[in-house]
Parts: sequence; structure tokens; C-alpha cells
Amino acid sequence: MDPVAEPGGVRNPGHFPLRLLSCQRIPGSRSADLPADQTEWLATHPNPGTRIQNIEKRLDTLHKDLTKSVINRDQYLAHVRNMTYGEDPRQGFFENGTFYHPDLRFQLAFPADWKTQNTAEAVMAGSPQQDAIIQLTLAGKTPPQQAAQQFLSQQGIKAGNTSTASVNGLPAASGTFQAETEQGTIQGLVTFLSYNGNTYSLLGYTPAAKFGAYDNVFRQTINSFSQLRNQAALSVQPARVELVKLTKEMTLEQFNSQYPSSIPITELAIINELESPATAIPAGRTIKRVVGGRTAKG
Repeated sequence: MDPVAEPGGVRNPGHFPLRLLSCQRIPGSRSADLPADQTEWLATHPNPGTRIQNIEKRLDTLHKDLTKSVINRDQYLAHVRNMTYGEDPRQGFFENGTFYHPDLRFQLAFPADWKTQNTAEAVMAGSPQQDAIIQLTLAGKTPPQQAAQQFLSQQGIKAGNTSTASVNGLPAASGTFQAETEQGTIQGLVTFLSYNGNTYSLLGYTPAAKFGAYDNVFRQTINSFSQLRNQAALSVQPARVELVKLTKEMTLEQFNSQYPSSIPITELAIINELESPATAIPAGRTIKRVVGGRTAKG
């Protein structure tokens, strides 16, 4: 979840959810475990498989002879030095079902066994039965009561019970609602809360007939939003790329023994364009290594 993912870093609190509610399927996977074969309607980028297919199609249209192109490998590598490798945990990460956002300094506990996803636009979780969604987004700086009123007064939304009860001491406004979609009537719970100068939208919804079964789950998740105080989570840093120029010939296995990386050696071979860890590397060649980053714990 990136607070500056798009201009202003937020969406109109009264407009975005309706577009969201028109989709009943859970988005394709990015960093977590949501089903990869489902729609990518919320993804900031297409999933890796789609991107590879798109790249291959574009390459097929090229007619330029690349055999005489200048590579300038060392010049390229200079731009790679200290680059973030993989996903940046400062923009949020999951651990044992809880989402932590070090930069925004909050945490949110999702139900066990739900499939989770963190994108630049939203944090989401889908039920194991794929019939309910909980999602968190930034909603600008609109006060919670005003944001809730805007959401519940949208065309196509039928408001239910409302409340201004706080969430862990944070100013908040909540309401139940129903909405008509192409797949039928859905029912949900929305809460807007204010924290550290931002307003957050927390939304849970499911087919209307199943709302009773998920109501408490939605409320427990929303009420778990709280300040992040865990120092280990607050201080987490992304993995970064370092460069080492070999002074003598060695295999990648020997290199990794002298200059350990925080990624598997098979992955290290791939990013260095080597066939295997046993491949000999000539002296003078610059090799990438990856250091730091957090160790995944679920």
C-alpha cells in the first residue's frame, strides 16, 4: 500500500468503493496468496505471467538486428547498485495474517486462512470460500463522518445502521449498507477512521444472504486497526543490490561463500545470468549480490 501511488495518493472516499463493489471476484495475486487465475481489476501492474506474454508479443514485432547492439554491462550495473530488490516492506507486509505498514505506522489483523494481497492502491483479503472481501484503502483527509456520509449517500447504495464509535481510540464513522451489482445484491460494513493525519476506509462485503455469517468477522478485522508499535516491524528495511568486481576466477558457489546473499543461490544465479551456481566466472567480471531485507514468517 503506497500513500503516493497516484496523484494525491488517495481516492475520493465517496466514489472508489462503488467501482470496487461492481466486481465480485477477488483480484489476481501480487505479493501474497490470492488465486492467480482470477481478475486483475485492482492490480497496479498485470501479474507476472501476463507481463511476460505482453513482452513476448512486443518483441515479436521488433525488426531491428540486436546482434550488433552495444551492451555496456558495467555502465548498466552502475544504475543497479543499491537498488531495492523485490518488494519494499516499508510499503507494507504480511506476517502470520497481520498486515504491518512501517511507513504509515499501523497494523491490521486479517482472519486466519483468508487470502491476502497488498497493492499500491489497497490491502485486501478474500475468504477461503471466495464469497467475501475485506479491503483497506486511503481515503484522503476527509473527516470520517463526512467520508461515511459520502459513501452511504451514493446512488445505488442503501444505507443501514450507522455509528460514530471510535476504533481503538481513533475517530471513526461506520455504517452497514446494501448495493445492487451485476451479480446480485451485496451487503457490507464500511468504516472510515482518522489516524496520523490520514483517513482510512475499511470495507467488508459479501452476498446479502451471507452477511450474517461474516458480520462479526468484518467487525473484528476493522476493530483490529491500531498503531504499529512493534520495533522490529517499524525498523524493517528492503533488500538491496550490491556489486562486487572479482579479482580472480571463481564459481558462484565460491562467490556466495565469500560474499553471502540473502536470497537462494539459484535465484542469485538467475540475476547474474549464470547457468548454475557451479558456473565459473572470470576475473574482472562484476557480480550482483543481494543483502538485507526481511525474512518471511508467513
